[in-house]
Amino acid sequence: MITTYTVNTDELTSSFVSLLKTSYPGRKVEILVQEVEDKTAYLLGQEANRERLLRVVEDIKAGKNLVSVPFP
Repeated sequence: MITTYTVNTDELTSSFVSLLKTSYPGRKVEILVQEVEDKTAYLLGQEANRERLLRVVEDIKAGKNLVSVPFP
């Protein structure tokens, strides 16, 4: 099983280690630390993406071009 936790280092506490121990009792686990990329900066980095995203945000604020998806 693979579980991904995304946290800020300031939020790491002994409670987090306790959560891991409770989730995987008596098992050997591998902990991989990877810095998380700022996806907002990446998406806004290209002019075409930035213009489209900002236009969509304005549409949402104005209640325009919204799509309803039925939920079962």
